[in-house]
Amino acid sequence: VPGPVTVRATRTSRGPFGLARAVVIVDAEEVRRSGGSFVAFRALSGRDAGIWYDERTSTTVDPLIRGFAGFNLLTLIDGNTLSTLWGEGGFGADDMYGKIDPEIVERIEVIRGPGSALYGSNALGAVINVITRSSRYDYTDGGVVTGWRTAMGYQSAANAGSVRLENHGASESLRWMIGGTARDFDHLNGGGSLGTLDPSDGAERNWDFSGEYRIDAGRTVRLTVQDVHRYGIQRYYRPTQDNTNDREAVALFYRDDRGGDLFDSFEARLYWQHKADMRRFFDTNERGIATTETWQANLTGTRDLGHGHVVTAGFAFELDRGDSPDDEQFTYTFPGPKRRDAPLSDWRDYALYVQDEWRVNEDWSLIGSARGGLMVFETDVDDAYRPPVGDPRADDIRDSIGSLTGGLGAVRRLNENLRLSGSWARGFRQNAPNFGLRQLGDGILIPNELLDPTTSDNFELGLKGRYPGWSFELTAYHSMIDNWQGDLRPTTYNGRSFLDFNGNGSRDANEGFVQQVEGGEAWVQGIEANVSVQLSTLFRDVSPNWSVWSSFAWNEGEVDPTALHPIREPLRHTQPMRCLVGVRWDDRSHPETGFYLELVADMVAGFDDIPSDRIASDLAWREDAQDGTSPLLRSDGGVPGYTLFHLHAGMNLAENTRVTLGLENLTDKQYRVAHSRMDAPGINFVAGLEIDF
Repeated sequence: VPGPVTVRATRTSRGPFGLARAVVIVDAEEVRRSGGSFVAFRALSGRDAGIWYDERTSTTVDPLIRGFAGFNLLTLIDGNTLSTLWGEGGFGADDMYGKIDPEIVERIEVIRGPGSALYGSNALGAVINVITRSSRYDYTDGGVVTGWRTAMGYQSAANAGSVRLENHGASESLRWMIGGTARDFDHLNGGGSLGTLDPSDGAERNWDFSGEYRIDAGRTVRLTVQDVHRYGIQRYYRPTQDNTNDREAVALFYRDDRGGDLFDSFEARLYWQHKADMRRFFDTNERGIATTETWQANLTGTRDLGHGHVVTAGFAFELDRGDSPDDEQFTYTFPGPKRRDAPLSDWRDYALYVQDEWRVNEDWSLIGSARGGLMVFETDVDDAYRPPVGDPRADDIRDSIGSLTGGLGAVRRLNENLRLSGSWARGFRQNAPNFGLRQLGDGILIPNELLDPTTSDNFELGLKGRYPGWSFELTAYHSMIDNWQGDLRPTTYNGRSFLDFNGNGSRDANEGFVQQVEGGEAWVQGIEANVSVQLSTLFRDVSPNWSVWSSFAWNEGEVDPTALHPIREPLRHTQPMRCLVGVRWDDRSHPETGFYLELVADMVAGFDDIPSDRIASDLAWREDAQDGTSPLLRSDGGVPGYTLFHLHAGMNLAENTRVTLGLENLTDKQYRVAHSRMDAPGINFVAGLEIDF
């Protein structure tokens, strides 16, 4: 049964039971017990059937939610962007989620469905907000208190080890936490007879700081610093490459809860982030780097206007400056001379937003939000940018486009324990221009300036129940997607209809020029259900130590025919039908032990809702994800279904010492997670140890 947690991803602190949207919350304990000390976002998928992921290394995963992934999901760190306006990796986020140290996670909130009314571009499928940890000590009445925490972890499937050391402290006006983490991953061992999946290893060395200064009873300043350095990261499906991923971020928060003439509470945030993806190409002896620097400022105030109205309003600014709008386009630094796949680019976003939460009466609540903004895109063409064909100055552009979006939700209190909700929300993703010439599966993509954004109008119905000993949530949704940006049309460029891209002297199937144009429609719909029951509330003879939980998700989606694809195709990132069932035993007679034992069954149906061009070109659907000529996993191009069993346990060895243990994939099942470009791990022993001192 949910505890008294509040959700911050709505820009106000609200209990999830009263929201008109489907919400997933995974706390630090759940992250740790599912092996999340290595990859935090596995915990989301392990607790909620509606959050899928694809896997390409042993060091990170890429979430898929309601048919969206990559730059169609907006991910935040304490409300500040991780994604950037470009996203990262296009339709797949690739290494982005590895740039968060799991040890800093206090909890992860997911507001499923569009969230652009409050957060702007990229929030089509969901807003994921990672809330970071701070000092375990509160402010003191006098003097200074300090302490340490160490955490160690091991996972056998990748022979992965981790170690963490933190210092915590507090005084009358200051609280702090500073820590460092080291992890090393070997190549992953696949299930059954697969053996070692080489290469899929990597390592990382991170450090972080969180400090909070109390000015007075109503005002605080918080500073966070995060530095993630991942190196030797190898993607299984690209054995001739390796990657180094860096992220440095500094955030400054000022909060005033004293109340004033304009706002009851006020927050100002400043944020800087630098991300760098460096890649070595062993087959061509080249090295490239793609970087993005982000500056963000945000002002938010909340005011109770009386008559049931609580209004939140704010201003947001974001500047993303990068080598390229796509981290698959690099600035090549070796061998010289330096050359760029795309020109240097600046992307600015200015926006105003407002939200009104209206308690109409004892039975009804309404929440409405709106956002208006201006996005400005500008390039800086230098001598390092040399497109294969044409004048580089043709890509020296400045373009702007306005955005207007919103949302409306209603909650009906049927009784003290039951809530019925409905909502409409619009999300959008503003796409960057295309530069130079890029070869896609459909042809050679020519340059274009800003196009109208991709939008998603999501309609959602939900029913939530919260009773002594049990709770449930049932959600149905339908999203209508416009300007899916999948409409590529044959065209000419500089008077030519094709480019001999591979230099073989003839025109191949994917060497004709194509142009990206506005248009293309799609839809996605689905059902999500979650339930948790303490069995003694239903069966008197059952011990109160026993509880059962379950999570179910199903979705489907289609893309309308386009000029190059004249047949209706499945939406690219829907997921298989899936059901999780967990049986848990907690030692409620001796709560000080914190002992629990949990068995989870993960049941996944076979999946074949895959666009035909992906079956032909994506290694995810091949028996050997390193060989595009190997047979398909199934004759229809899909992946088989499977059932997995996981066993987890934990207990306090002493007042300041906790251990967690797990066995995942107990039957050593050989399987492929849909959309993943590598096979999944086999039996995996997981162990974690935490000591406070």
